[in-house]
This record gives sequence, C-alpha cells and structure tokens, in this order.
Amino acid sequence: MVIHTLLSCRKQQLKLVFLLKAELARGHSRSKSPWRDHLPAIITRVTLSEVELAWLSIFALLLLAQAHRPAATVRELMDRVQALLDAGKTADGLQQLREMLDSHRGDPEAEFEAGALLEELAGATFKRMERLAPESAETHELLGKYYEAQGKLPEALAQYRIALQKNSQAPGLHFLLGNVLWKQRDFEAALPELQAELRLNPGHSMANHRIGNIYLLRDETGRAIPYLEKGVRGEPSFLACRRDLGKAYRLAGKLTDALRQLTFVAERSPDDESVHAQLAAVYRALGNNEKALAELKLQRELLRRRSEAARSK
Repeated sequence: MVIHTLLSCRKQQLKLVFLLKAELARGHSRSKSPWRDHLPAIITRVTLSEVELAWLSIFALLLLAQAHRPAATVRELMDRVQALLDAGKTADGLQQLREMLDSHRGDPEAEFEAGALLEELAGATFKRMERLAPESAETHELLGKYYEAQGKLPEALAQYRIALQKNSQAPGLHFLLGNVLWKQRDFEAALPELQAELRLNPGHSMANHRIGNIYLLRDETGRAIPYLEKGVRGEPSFLACRRDLGKAYRLAGKLTDALRQLTFVAERSPDDESVHAQLAAVYRALGNNEKALAELKLQRELLRRRSEAARSK
C-alpha cells in the first residue's frame, strides 16, 4: 500500500528517478534486467512517459534497497562458504572466503573463522595425501610444512627427517630440517643440514643467512660475513639478512658498510627496534652522539609500544 501510494505520486517518482541517476553515476547498479542497457537513454530524457517513469521509480526502489541492505554477518558468510565446500565446490568456497575477508577487513572474528577453516581444509588435504601416497618424500615434506606453520616443530622435524630418508638429494629438504633446528636454537645440529643445502644449492639465500646468523651468535664474525653477503646478493630485499650483515660489518669495524646496510633496513622496516639499536652503536662508534641518542630514544619508544600492546591483549 505504501509503495503503491508512493509510486502513484509523480513528484515522488521524480525524486526516486533523481536518486537512481545518482546511484548509477556511482556505479552501484548490478541489475541484470533487459531494460538495463536502455537506462542511460531513458533516464536522460527531459520528459518521460508515465510507464517509463513508473518503471524507473520501481527500479530505483529496488536499487536503493539493495544498496542499503545490511551487510551479511561473518557467521552468515561462513555458512555460505561451508555450504559450497560441502557441495564439493572448493574453488567457489575459497573465493567466497576471500570476499568475506575483504568485506570484513581487520575483523578478528572473520580472521579467526577463516584461519580455522583453512587449517581444517589443510588437515583434510594432507590426510588424503597420506592415503594416496603415504611413502612419498613429497607427502612428508608437505606434512612437515603443515606442522611447522602450526608451530608444531617436533612434529615438523620428524616429517622432514622421513622425507630426507626417502630423498636425500631433494633441493630444499636439508634447509627445511636445518631451519626448524635453527628455530629450536639447536645450532650444532642445524649447521650441517644448512651446509648440506648449500652444497646442493649454493645460492639459497635463507640457508646462507641462517649459517651467517649462527656464526654471528658464536662471535665468529669473520666466518659470518661471506654467508650474509651471499644471502643479500641472492635476495636484496631480505631485510633480516641485511640487518645481520650490518651488525657483522659493525663488529668487524666496517662502519660505513654497516651504516649503509642498517639504514636500508630502517627505511623499510622503521618499527624494527633492533635495527635502531645497531644504528645507535654505529653512530656512537663514528663519534656522532646526537644521532646515537636519537636512535636509542626511538628504540626505547618502540619497545614501550610493544610492551603496552602485549599487556592490552
């Protein structure tokens, strides 16, 4: 009754058509009506027939209702994703999941639900792989990566070792094993695995960095520098490697080289408090106490923010 009254009033119809023009100008309309292609011609006329005006008014009402419909909740969208996955439409389900994350950017609930679903999917996929190819090195490598991504390092280590037993010459496997050992701070065990990777693939930037980092932690700066330099040459945007290289140069007394590497990192990762501590040490060694104090002040501020953020969780 309300809509009938609204559409029977020419003045109200004209208002709706005006709103329709504005919506079309913003590109909000997704109507698949066969009339859609004729709208630009109709809507720009100075005079409209009663039928055209009435139809455009209805179109405007539908369009505005669509434009201002409340957004679907995370739960509703996740139910749609699950329905697609249950129907075997995995690609469509993942696309819907991507759209859900885009429409709820930064929403903790959306990120949690998406993460839980993807973890469940990954687990199901790996179980299927175990059934299809239980003895393949590739299966154990992927299972290792799955466990490592979950922070289950002992389980990842076991899978990588099985993969290596099945194919000791596979590129990347020695690094994966050595990298988990490095994360566990078992440097004695990590070093030979990382070196084995470099024998297969000398340009492996991550392996070069990990070895350089181990030597740096052992105060063997001279042995660390060649590996860190190779890591940076292989991957110039590798900031962690550049930061360690800058520290190694500083310890070796190569202050200009250290400053160049550390400044590169600080410009691209300004919230990394450790690089500011290194820069402060370089400036102090160069006799520039003003810049050294500025870097230390910045480092303390970043540490304070991190501490506050940790307490607020």
